[in-house]
Parts: sequence; structure tokens; C-alpha cells
Amino acid sequence: MRFSAVFFFVFIIFSCSNEYKFRSENSDVPQFQPFPEANFAIVTDLHYYDKSLGIDGAAFKNYIENDRKLLLESGIIIDTMFDRILKENIQFLIISGDITKDSELINHQAMIAKLQRFRDKNIKVFCIPGNHDIKSGDGVQYIDDKTIQTKTINEHEFQTLYADLGFNDAIDRDKESLSYLVEPVSGLWLLALDSTQWGINDLNSHPETDGAFKHSTLEWIENVLQQAQKQNKAVIGTMHHGILEHYPANEQFYGEYVVNNYNEIAKLFSYYKMNFVFTGHFHSQDVTSKKYTDGNFIFDIETGSPVTYPSPYRVINISHEQRMNIKSEIISSLESIPDFENYSHTFVTEGTKIMASKTLKKFKVRNEDIDTISDFVAKAYVAHLKGDEIPPEEIISYSGLSLWSKIVTFTQKDLIYGWWTDLPPNDNNIVIDLKTGAVIPN
Repeated sequence: MRFSAVFFFVFIIFSCSNEYKFRSENSDVPQFQPFPEANFAIVTDLHYYDKSLGIDGAAFKNYIENDRKLLLESGIIIDTMFDRILKENIQFLIISGDITKDSELINHQAMIAKLQRFRDKNIKVFCIPGNHDIKSGDGVQYIDDKTIQTKTINEHEFQTLYADLGFNDAIDRDKESLSYLVEPVSGLWLLALDSTQWGINDLNSHPETDGAFKHSTLEWIENVLQQAQKQNKAVIGTMHHGILEHYPANEQFYGEYVVNNYNEIAKLFSYYKMNFVFTGHFHSQDVTSKKYTDGNFIFDIETGSPVTYPSPYRVINISHEQRMNIKSEIISSLESIPDFENYSHTFVTEGTKIMASKTLKKFKVRNEDIDTISDFVAKAYVAHLKGDEIPPEEIISYSGLSLWSKIVTFTQKDLIYGWWTDLPPNDNNIVIDLKTGAVIPN
């Protein structure tokens, strides 16, 4: 066989192997399965940080200046949030990843201890990993101007540590990932999906941000959804990465925050009537949806992070009338920081401006324009974090900027306008007809 023929054959194999082709076991079209009544809460991206890992010195200061998370306050924020959630009449709690700052054993152990409060109240907790939870090279101690590797966990240890927080309740497991299936309420299946790529993480580098499913995992998912149809089970899903774009140009600028091949995977989920997927990762309060020509639909319900303004969580009620009522709450006050809402708003705004300024300096933007442009970026980003964006009359003004500054700003305008664009439906409080996907005025 000639080299050209071999190359063509190999090319065909690899060009076809990246896209999963979902199948239907038979000619029956999946049908809507009625939902049982249920009450649950969703939190995500807690990024807990134990202060014993270091809070002083140049190394920690440098990290904080290049990050948008309230790590120092993570413990009290999470405790306050759990206090409030425990007062809700919920049957289970979903945590969709990034439980720790960077997979540190001490942080995982502390979070498991905090979650014991729910188990003591007979409230089930279902955890999945985020990209920061397993084999992260950023799991370090900060000592003066140095960082020293601390004990982190691998995928096997994650499964062992969280055995009582999801895995032991599993009625099915994927062999190639940490995905599992549970039935938290009779008649309702929760497909807890591991979209992270811990398999390629290296303790000498940053954790992989991008999300993907192996073909074998997609086959397992499809099999579970087919079984749900056969057993007349309603299904909801949770995963760390987004299943839909949350703003125009999402894939263009931050494609690593939606799972690879998200269009086809979303179509697969919707086909089998897993129409509601609870996600995290980008730290924003944002709900987006997609309806297909065949009448199927899907909602990506992203929840923000406790350690990023506005520190939200969601409480969900599924009623006998087949409606999903999504209610969002925020942590606006802490015992040690009464005006926490303003404090966190200022923190993320100023932090975003600092990071934007550093990037603009690399592009040789003149100093007198840096504050103006970084302010455009920060306002747009914070608006997206909060959700239900209401853009100002003027999002970007080029007045007074140098020619080069105008060019640099123009290259980022799609991102800035994208963050200000509130794709339907509402982001924080919403009622959805479970069967049709129609948003019901409330």
C-alpha cells in the first residue's frame, strides 16, 4: 500500500473518531416521563481553602492578585451558606465540582466534615469533581515568597473520600470516569457526570480547564438514558462544564468552559428527555436554553460560586403540576463582614480590573487608557456573574482613547458585549413547565 493511501486511511479514522454518534436502541421515540415532587439545592465551585496552607507573604499575595476568588473568606462563606440551606425543606444537595481550591487533601477533608451536617439531617449529598479537585499542580503551601507542593488527591482517593457523598448511593457507575447514577427521590434519576479531564493532569502544571467525555462515557450515558425510558424514570443531570453557550462568543473566548462537542451532547441529552442540566465552572448565575426543530429542548442552569460575587446558591422545587421552580439566594452578609455584598462586589471588580490591566500592559496600551478599558471589562464581567444583565446605554466608549487602544478594545468588544447580553430565559428566579420547556411568568 502506498504511503498516500495509508495516510488517507489514518486521516479518515482520526477525523471521524472525535465525534460521538448517538444511537437509538429501537424505533420508539423517547417520551416525557412525569416528575415526582422533589425539593433540592444546588451549590458549586466552593473552592474551599484552609488558611493553614498560608495567608501571608509574597507568594500568596501574588496568587490572590491574579485570582478572582474570596479564598480567605471561603470557610465562613460556606458555613453561612450551609446554615441557610439547612433551613430549607430539601431532600438532597447537589455539588457540581470545584469543591477545593486545588485538590489539596486538607481542603477535601475539611469540606467533607462540613457536609456531615447534611448527613446528620438525613439530607443526601451528591458530589462530582471539578477541574480543581483531582491531581492539581497548584495544590501548594504558601510560605513567604515560595510555594511548596502539599498533599493532593487522585481519582481513586476522591471516590473513597466522597463514598458517602454520592458514590455509595450509585445504582450505576461509569467505568472510565467518576460519573454515576442515583435515585434521590423515587421516580427521579440524577445523572452525576464527571466532565473533567483529571487523566491528563500533571502535578507539575496547572489542572486542565477544558472538559470532555470519552466515547465510552457517552455510550454509558446513552445506555442510562435508554434505561430511564424503559423504567419510566424522569432524569436531571449535573456536570461541572457548561452544556450550552451562556453568552454570544462564549466558545470563541472561553471555550474551555463548555464541554467539548457540546452541541451534539446537548442534542443527545434533550433527545432522551434529560432536559435540565445543572452546571458550574464559570462562576456566573446564568440560565440558557435551546429548543430544537423536533420539539426537544434543554436548559443549562449554571450556578455561581460562593467565593465569587454575588455568592449565590439555588433552591429547586419540582411540583406535582410538573413545574420546576428555581429560586436563587445570595449571601449578602457575614457575621464578620455585615456589608458582605458590597465587599465582594468591590473585591471582584477591583480584582478583574487588575487582571485586565496586566493584560493590557502586555499589549502596550498606554497607561492613561488602561483604567478606562479595564473598567469596561470589569463592569461587563460582574454583570454576567450576577445574571439578569441590564446593559447601560453605552457599553464601550472609544472617546479619548489612542488609536492603538481603540484597536485593542475593538478586538475584545465581542466578549464585553457578550457578557452584557442576557440570553433567555431569566437567570435567577424562574418557573419552567417540565414537559414543554415553556417559561411560566411568576
